[in-house]
Amino acid sequence: MFASNVLRRHYSYPKVYLLNTTTMKKYSIIFLTMISLSLGSLKAGDIKVLLVFPEKYGANSFLMLEKLEEFGWDVTTTGVNPVIQPCYWGNEVTVDTLISDITDISNYDCLILCTMRWYSNPPNAYSDILNSTEALQLFTAANNAGLIIYAACAGVRVLAAADILNGVNITGNDYYESEYLAAGANFLGINIPPVIDGNIVTAMRGQYYFNQNMEAVKTALENKIN
Repeated sequence: MFASNVLRRHYSYPKVYLLNTTTMKKYSIIFLTMISLSLGSLKAGDIKVLLVFPEKYGANSFLMLEKLEEFGWDVTTTGVNPVIQPCYWGNEVTVDTLISDITDISNYDCLILCTMRWYSNPPNAYSDILNSTEALQLFTAANNAGLIIYAACAGVRVLAAADILNGVNITGNDYYESEYLAAGANFLGINIPPVIDGNIVTAMRGQYYFNQNMEAVKTALENKIN
């Protein structure tokens, strides 16, 4: 699938623990076993994630990709365009498949929207996704199929535009609060831990709550399976 090793050549962050090879293998086996058990009959490697890259994608996109791979999940990247440009740094990303080429969303378990640099032009945040009928239909179809759907910060406006937030408890960037409310969402505010409501996971503060945000996706999937 996605050549994350290429991305990592352009982005790195410090590791807290330095373990020898034997210890790493030991804990990797334990970690993957715990994931397998927690997800019941569905093995970690069987979980398929569709990771949506918007134009001007943000730095946390790399962290999200790496975390999903640590879970042992099979990640496919997608976008409106075949090549996605980064925000103010980084390299362009060539996605695995175009949104327009996805014919059966039920082949996936999760639909995750990457972050992007919204604050340079708030009214146009996620404009490539919002202006694509096929992209919005993808989110609607994913919701109808019961996929776990994740969006953070300004990305929650995409869920509002896809009309899948009616009666759903959410968090998100409050710049777009009127859009959430117009879609029927129950906006709980900002700067709070991730909110899980059924198959919808919304989040804020992608760096501060990063691990909790990603764990919330896994928890929502566990709730669905169990």
